[in-house]
Amino acid sequence: MDRQECLSYLYNSRMNRRQFLGTALVAGSAGPAAMFAANEPHIDFPTDPRARLGVASYPFRAFIDSPRSRDRDKTKPGMTLVQFPSMVRERFNVRNIEPLDTHFVSLEPAYLHELREAVEKAGMHVIDIPCGVRASVYDPDAAKRKTAIDNAKKWVDAAVAIGSPSIRVHIQGARGVAPDVGRARSSAWMWAKRSRLPKHPVTRVTSRWNGKARASHTRARSSCSTPA
Repeated sequence: MDRQECLSYLYNSRMNRRQFLGTALVAGSAGPAAMFAANEPHIDFPTDPRARLGVASYPFRAFIDSPRSRDRDKTKPGMTLVQFPSMVRERFNVRNIEPLDTHFVSLEPAYLHELREAVEKAGMHVIDIPCGVRASVYDPDAAKRKTAIDNAKKWVDAAVAIGSPSIRVHIQGARGVAPDVGRARSSAWMWAKRSRLPKHPVTRVTSRWNGKARASHTRARSSCSTPA
């Protein structure tokens, strides 16, 4: 599978863990320079304009009931994440969603199965999961990095369970420590390695840095390859 075929494959929601990381492997193994050398992306986007749109659950955070959501406004009507796909389809006629991590009730298999069934019943696709990992992936403390790695792995498994081709890991800061791309890359490589697929030791993750100054509100793609 070449790079263009690999990226095009991201639109297929029916994949298992092997396909998820196998796709990421091909996309990321070329390295940052090769991935972004082209002037234009070589991706076969859907031709139907609406098929190229997605609705994130984040803007609906005041309405979504979840034990982990701090933004729920009880003065507004409520809905669960399981109800979100059908609402998006009915109200906006869009078939892709991006559910936020804090809107998941749990990562238990039964709940993820229920969510996937709701997504498929509505004729929808999950295209990405923005998620926090409760620790910094570039923290000098190896134990804290391990916490981040283990939590990221859980979200890889959740993505596979509900048919999402990607996750976006929020890279939180470490107190008194400048962002370190090398440690972040090594952490990402480790959670790919720990994902039960020894044949796919490389992953590519879209991340949002929460560092100082300008880095705090920018998104960066981090291509992770096996350390030398």
